[in-house]
Amino acid sequence: MTTDISQVAVDLVVTTVGRTAELERLFESLVEQSHRNIRVIVVDQNDDDRLEVILARFATELEISHLRAEPGATHARNVGLAEASNELVAFPDDDCWYPPDTLERVVAAFRDHPDWDALSGISCDVSGRPTQLRWDRTAGPITRRNIFRRAITFTLFMRRSLIEYLGAWDESFGPRPGPRGTVGGASDESEYLLRALAAGFTLAYDPSISIFHPDFTPSVHDGRSMRKAYSYGLDHSRLLKHAGFSRWYAAWRFVQLIAASALFLVRGEPGRARFYSAMARGRLVGIFRPNSSLRRAESG
Repeated sequence: MTTDISQVAVDLVVTTVGRTAELERLFESLVEQSHRNIRVIVVDQNDDDRLEVILARFATELEISHLRAEPGATHARNVGLAEASNELVAFPDDDCWYPPDTLERVVAAFRDHPDWDALSGISCDVSGRPTQLRWDRTAGPITRRNIFRRAITFTLFMRRSLIEYLGAWDESFGPRPGPRGTVGGASDESEYLLRALAAGFTLAYDPSISIFHPDFTPSVHDGRSMRKAYSYGLDHSRLLKHAGFSRWYAAWRFVQLIAASALFLVRGEPGRARFYSAMARGRLVGIFRPNSSLRRAESG
């Protein structure tokens, strides 16, 4: 990578459906980036032209490629990856946004660590409070044992060389259309990173690199979100089988959610408690679902 980081081009693959105000907020944050050598690849899954006004508004300030894709976030991401050609690639959610120095810090980190093939920052709110995951506080390598505390799709930045080696993301994981218009599924980024680790790539984590993203606070009566949580759990256990984790580790991941659900209930957050409970049920069912076998011993 060149020592002049201003010359390093970054592709941002943004899959989007249903959102407009949130996408505008993301674009506004990209206009304010201190690192300006970026292209935004918008993969539009809407069945209308709601994005046209937004894209036209930012067309003079950002380089934007507008693509269309059928529903399914992982499929749409693969459509965007087929277009991506710059040295670094990231996958911001349509409802996240970047502090002004995020991309400059990322590009500098890759310059200073030529052995890194991918880098994950941390998800937080504007006050700095971590969101989405129970993030590790210290920086270091991403491994099989800490991957679920150190990476989520929109905090990831990858070298193009890693993507060229691994190819497409596995579309059997991740958010995808279900029956009666539902959307469920998860773990697509974890499957990709576990595949990278198995191939010997170096993945890094730096919690000083922030990506803003709101926390999810579902209503206790939101049945759609609870069904989504259940599907998250199913995919997580399926991933653990797929990647050769032990049955004991899968059981531990289930117990963690039960404990979290109880904690949220005690804290007076019944919506989050029910959400975690639904995800735990999905994980438990996924452990015993006979789609593949869990190994008896942890291999990572």
